Order: sequence, then structure tokens, then C-alpha cells
Amino acid sequence: MMYPNDKLAFVTRDGGRVQVVLVVNELTEHESVRWGAAHEPDTMPTRFRIIRMTGTAFAPNLANGWQPAFQYDPSTGLLVARDDGTGVIPSTSLSLYPRFQGCYVTIRYAGSNADGKLHIVDHTTRKSLIAENPLADVKWSKVQYISHDDGIALEASPAVAGQPLVCDIELALVHPGNRLAGRYQGGN
Repeated sequence: MMYPNDKLAFVTRDGGRVQVVLVVNELTEHESVRWGAAHEPDTMPTRFRIIRMTGTAFAPNLANGWQPAFQYDPSTGLLVARDDGTGVIPSTSLSLYPRFQGCYVTIRYAGSNADGKLHIVDHTTRKSLIAENPLADVKWSKVQYISHDDGIALEASPAVAGQPLVCDIELALVHPGNRLAGRYQGGN
């Protein structure tokens, strides 16, 4: 139980990043436990935006790693990076999920030449699968799965040279077993 002006701190054991979900309510402890036992946690997607102000094309460059420096933008509620880098973005740069959990990912380009691609990249071999090709401008891709040690690579050219080119990325947690159960039910 906390009172107004109380402070709360978290310390991680391994020094790594973790996801913390806080729920604030006015329930008694008994009511809170009863409610929690009857409900599973919600999965909230995380949104990222990479902005290229001068229209630099997105190139997959599978030999290089790329970790855009995302900053939270309170006006949009997105994690935003203004970055012209290229390479494979490791899933660990996009998600705080534990090693045994993967995530679903979908992307869209805005200001593209309607030639966008999403590459799913194996971390060890750097082999890639073009998951969707081509993506129409501003259309979200089909949802794909990436494991904790996979990465994604982006590929799109600007519609107009020198104009902004944007890539939005959305991720959602996949609980262990949910993906395999879905594949089993779907016959894949």
C-alpha cells in the first residue's frame, strides 16, 4: 500500500532492462487479490517511429547491427528516433521481454515509394526472409513473429527525394506456448 508522496524504486538483479507494469487502484488488498486471480494481464503494444528528415532510404544492410536511439515523445506517446542508420535492429533493442518470450511485429512506411519491405533476420547466420513485399505507403504489414534473438531489417525508398520518410514499428508480447498453440490450431 502506498500513500500520496510515497516513492517507489526497482532494482534489477542482472543489471539488464526489464518490463514493469504498475496498476494503480483503490481496492483493498483482498479485493485486489480476488480481481487479479480472475484476470490475466493485458498485453499492451509498444510503438516506435524512425524518422528520416532528408528522405534517406531504409536499406537492410544485413552485415551490420543498428540500434536507433529511441526517445519517448509525450506528444505522440511513441518512442521516436531521428536516425539515418542502416542494418539489423535486434529484437532486444525493441522489446524488454524475457529471453523465453518473443513478440509480434508489424510495420508501415509513410512517405515511401510504395516499395517497402520487412526483413526477419536470424541473428547467428544473418539470413533473412522478406516477410512482406511490397508494402503500400501508410499500410501496415501483416503481423510477423520474431523471437528474442531475431532481428528486423527495413527497406524502403522515399517517394520524393529529400522529403521525410518514416517507419512505424509496433510490437506486442507473445506468451510462451500461445504462438505454438495458434500454429497447431491453424495447421502451420
